[in-house]
Amino acid sequence: MKKNNFIELGLISVALLYGVGSLYNNDLNKKIENDYNPQQISEQLSNIDDNVNLLLNKLQVGISEGTYLKEVDKRNTNKDIAIFLEMNQSLHEIKLKNKDWSKYKEMVKNKSNWTVLDKANWVYRIDNLKNNYNNFIIVQQKYKKIEPKINEYLKESEVFTTNFIKKNKNLNIIEDVLNKSHKDLNILNDKSLAVDKTISFLKSNQNIINTFKIKDTQEKDFNANQYVAKMSVVTNNITHLLKTEDEIYKSLENIKKLNVSNKKEQKNWVLGVKEVNKKLENKEIKEKIKNDLTSVEKEVIPVLEKVKELEKELKEIVKTKVQDKDFDLNKIAQIHKEKIKNEIKDDLKLAQENSDNEVVNDLNELNNIANNKIDEDKNILNELVTNLEKENTTQKTQENNNAGGMNLFHYYLMYSWLNSSTSPSPVSSVSSNLSNSVSNSNRFTNNINPSNIGSNMYTVKTADGGYSTDGIIGSKLNNNLKTKSTNSYRSISVRKISVGRTSSMSMGG
Repeated sequence: MKKNNFIELGLISVALLYGVGSLYNNDLNKKIENDYNPQQISEQLSNIDDNVNLLLNKLQVGISEGTYLKEVDKRNTNKDIAIFLEMNQSLHEIKLKNKDWSKYKEMVKNKSNWTVLDKANWVYRIDNLKNNYNNFIIVQQKYKKIEPKINEYLKESEVFTTNFIKKNKNLNIIEDVLNKSHKDLNILNDKSLAVDKTISFLKSNQNIINTFKIKDTQEKDFNANQYVAKMSVVTNNITHLLKTEDEIYKSLENIKKLNVSNKKEQKNWVLGVKEVNKKLENKEIKEKIKNDLTSVEKEVIPVLEKVKELEKELKEIVKTKVQDKDFDLNKIAQIHKEKIKNEIKDDLKLAQENSDNEVVNDLNELNNIANNKIDEDKNILNELVTNLEKENTTQKTQENNNAGGMNLFHYYLMYSWLNSSTSPSPVSSVSSNLSNSVSNSNRFTNNINPSNIGSNMYTVKTADGGYSTDGIIGSKLNNNLKTKSTNSYRSISVRKISVGRTSSMSMGG
């Protein structure tokens, strides 16, 4: 192709491009003038933030008043609040998208210098902002429909608040209710402590209760452990309520300090009073605690009465024995010691023959612990006998009968020792002695052989053939005796010694 033809083709192409460009430019100018007028759009979009903020503030009022009425007056405002919140979210999204308008707002200022590219950018990017504006118009129209409801909530809230303050202005009434509630709860607390103390007493004397087969109200062997668990729930609930009511006192003091000079403070006052009253509405909880406490009380009090009756019986018997002076504490102590000696004799011999010094030492230690406990109890018994001898020879008021601090365990200890045979006499002779000294009409001791009780008080033998201090009854029951040796024998009470019948011996835990 000739050079001139190339030039002609190039000129034609340029002309075509210019023509197309001109047409495109003209089309853009028409669009900008008719549909994308910068001035018109600028007026619309420039005010959108202010309009959005205005609606957001109004919606916030609606949400606030609706929520307030729901809290204080149990109004069913959920549906309306949901609509308010949905519109609130839409407005925030509109506001966020409108931030892009700042870019195109600057372009309006330079409209006279727009290139074809600037015009194209304006036309094709402004659509999103126009849609954003249309969305705002839709939300605005929706708001007009719900505005009456917002105004209604605002008015209702104001009326309710005013009336509530007038009605509940005297906080002394609430305080009086709180004081009465607290007083009732303290009564329950004191009662629960008394029941808990009773259970602790029965639990500490469980072995004695088991010995004399004391039953509960359902004629089952009494088990204090189940009542410990029940009382734990009761006392925890009482503690929780007392803590709650202490918090109510603090809340009430804070309410007293509140100003009610403006709407916000008035609402806070109402909310505070409502919260206090709400926390005071615990009648059902208190009633349940009361019922649970009564239930436990009905179970343990009859057992306590039986234990008191048992104590009275034991005291009657031991007083008679002391009066008759038909006992020898030294001989009884020696019988107990001989029994311990016989319990360990065979295994001690075997351990010595096998030169197992560890087992020998442990068995001797058990023997010493038991013997020390026997001597300790013998000394206590000497003191107790002296107290009862004085009681038998002098007239004292019931108030002073237990001046020496004697309790159920003391009488049980005396009962088991003073009715133990001081010589290897048959059981019948012991029973005979008992029947001669006291009437056989006693409820708990009538069918009990005291010599059997005494014989087991200081055993170190376990059911599995090993050894332990667990069988020394004082370690479980002697909670009220002043003794220095208690800790020493309790400290090794978990140890058990197993002695094999072969040439070797082993220690078992």
